[in-house]
Amino acid sequence: MHVALLLLSSACAVASATVEDDPTDIIQETLRYMLDFSEVPNANTTTPTFRASHRIASTMHSIYETFVEDDGSDDGNVVRAIDPALGKLDGHEVLIFDITGIGKEQIMRGELHFYLRRRDATKSGRARQLRAKSLCVNEYCTENQQLETIKVSPDKVIWDATKPLAEANALDVTQLVVRISRRDIRMRRYVELVKKCSPFLVVYSKADNIIDTNTIKSRVDGTRRKRRELGYFSYNAVESTSEAVPTSTERLTDGLRTFRRHSKGKGPSSRRKKVRGNRIKSPEDDIWHGFGEDAPDEEEKEKSVEKSNDVRVVLLGAEEKRAMCQKRGSMVDLKQLGWGHWVIAPAEFETGFCSGMCPTPLPKDTRPSNHALLQTLLKSASVPSVCCSPSQTRSLTIFYRDELGRPTIRNFENMIIESCTCQ
Repeated sequence: MHVALLLLSSACAVASATVEDDPTDIIQETLRYMLDFSEVPNANTTTPTFRASHRIASTMHSIYETFVEDDGSDDGNVVRAIDPALGKLDGHEVLIFDITGIGKEQIMRGELHFYLRRRDATKSGRARQLRAKSLCVNEYCTENQQLETIKVSPDKVIWDATKPLAEANALDVTQLVVRISRRDIRMRRYVELVKKCSPFLVVYSKADNIIDTNTIKSRVDGTRRKRRELGYFSYNAVESTSEAVPTSTERLTDGLRTFRRHSKGKGPSSRRKKVRGNRIKSPEDDIWHGFGEDAPDEEEKEKSVEKSNDVRVVLLGAEEKRAMCQKRGSMVDLKQLGWGHWVIAPAEFETGFCSGMCPTPLPKDTRPSNHALLQTLLKSASVPSVCCSPSQTRSLTIFYRDELGRPTIRNFENMIIESCTCQ
């Protein structure tokens, strides 16, 4: 399993125990890395004008749904739809596709889509008269290539552009130039052709979609360093006659004081409460959990250890069941994080991790593997205890617009935890 692809787990690995450890920074930088953005979007980020046709949108939505349903694809883990620009080569009009940003990836498949106008689609054989050819635009290219037809229907033609794409990518060429013609019939001007027939390129590629925690940690540290230099954590840079905004240190002190006042003489309840329209965080989610509590005495610790080793733990109550090995976590709302303008789907996704006890003997509720059951029997100084870890995962597929405005799909294997077990 690619453990680096567990978002919340990577966040925990990156974080250090300081006041500045807002997980938002970590999740933002993780998303930035995953989607290959030069910076985290914010209110001042310039966004391109997206002009993708409804045909591109429909095609990419269909591909996205297939990725989600099949939990990935054999045709790689990145898909891009690219609109053409217009140009001229040797006096002829051509379509120019910008393939910037694919250089580090392996080209798996390329398709050139072309739609016929409604009145042309009704004319017999009109689609079969169309031809597409990739043209040489650099000194390393030896000859133009006629593209092979993959699919022909009355209103649509798809050509195979895999070979010229792979060659261009291998030569670090950032453009694919194509000329579309009709056998023995003069074509319309390309400006009208693009408007009416919506030609576009679909590129399937394979990228190294493994999260690099070192890169993310470096970026998070850099962001927080800049904030400190600007006095982000120590004072308000702008004087105001309104009520002063407390610094993070004051908020920390007030939070600790409030926590001690409310928790004096009693420990925090671990019971989850459901409130209409609201969610009370569990102790695992609460960053203040543990502050202001009196440490349990040694007698209580011994009772806790004895209880975890007691065969009666199989007959668990509600409190103990919540402490058993299980999936925990929360949802990440991409719109609230500022990615709503870029990410098309999903609107949110789950960040989860496995946590909890794996007592001896192992209860069936923890769904232990046979190996885990054997390991508990062999437990000794040389054989470690079993631990709570993912037993089933699925991929995360994100449909978004890249920084050039191109509709893009990225799939990340083993990203979402489905279930946990002791193993």
